[in-house]
Amino acid sequence: MKKIIGAAALVAGLALLPAAHAAELRGGEEVTVRNTETVTDNLYAAGGNAVMSGTVAGDLLTAGGNVLINGSVGQDIFAAGGNINLTGQAGGDIRAAGGTIVLSGSAAGDFVAAGGQIHLVSGSTVNGDVVAAGGRIVVDGTVIGDLRLVGGEVIVNGAIGGNVILEADQVRLGDSAVIAGDLRYKSPRAADIHSAAQIGGTVDFERRAASMDARRTLAAFFGFWMLARLLMLFAAVGALFLISRKFVQGTTQEGVDSFFASLLHGFIFLIVVPVAGIILLVTVIGLPLGFLVLLVYAMALILSWIFASLVFGYWLERYLFKQPAAQVSGRTAVLGVMLFWVVGFIPIIGWIVRLVFFLAALGALTRITQGHLRLHR
Repeated sequence: MKKIIGAAALVAGLALLPAAHAAELRGGEEVTVRNTETVTDNLYAAGGNAVMSGTVAGDLLTAGGNVLINGSVGQDIFAAGGNINLTGQAGGDIRAAGGTIVLSGSAAGDFVAAGGQIHLVSGSTVNGDVVAAGGRIVVDGTVIGDLRLVGGEVIVNGAIGGNVILEADQVRLGDSAVIAGDLRYKSPRAADIHSAAQIGGTVDFERRAASMDARRTLAAFFGFWMLARLLMLFAAVGALFLISRKFVQGTTQEGVDSFFASLLHGFIFLIVVPVAGIILLVTVIGLPLGFLVLLVYAMALILSWIFASLVFGYWLERYLFKQPAAQVSGRTAVLGVMLFWVVGFIPIIGWIVRLVFFLAALGALTRITQGHLRLHR
């Protein structure tokens, strides 16, 4: 186990060092880029609230409870948070995940999003394709490429330059909808298409309705799977305590004591390491190291999901239940595992909470292992 952790630390350190030199890192309760400010490199930012009003020449990677991007980003935007407002311009793609995502600006590339509610407001422009999944998706803006949506309710009331492919419980086309290509959709019922809507190609409707027997089977399987996941998480936490209580203690405390720093490191690790691994795979010399990077990456993600419940439990003890700083105990583990499992059932918010603590745990792992590497140089 110690050898595995050491290998993970080595790869994480190697992957993060280039990123640290090529990017500016910011973290805290409030992270702001003022409208008079210019960041000449990539910017990685995480905090309670993130406001990006200035100019970022490279990529922007940001996470927070509330994210507002109303400046100019030269390349791609990666955003995760509770509420994400994208009113600025992206020179490349936009990828966003959150509770509510609103795009009122523009993307030179594709727009890829997953969230509870997603809205491309009137006046927004995506020069590439739009791919999105969510509870309610409204497209009032302009999409030059194709539109591919999966959701509970989908409303299209903008101009689409390519094909539209939908899968939803409800599909509506408003009076301002203009589709240059085909409309293909799957739904339990036919779409509500306004008489003024324009469709340049063909319309293909496939009716999909799950039977009650199928729904009961699915619900039973889902319940069994969720219970099995809870039991496996308890077993994994117990195994970590048996292998190295000191490592568990240090990583969990790091995730809580340096929460925002760990959150930022976790976000960077999540994005940078697989990119580094893929780059190494395409080179003959770096092929073995590329496989090692991706293997360690997968192991780090698994470990982080386990540690996320411990960080969550320790955070609850410290800040919600006002317990003084103490050892990470069995009570911490039980509290964290149970509540981390329960919070996953809360729509949207639960997913965000789990993601945040997962990133904090992932960042704590990289910070702890980097510290061990420095000590043994």
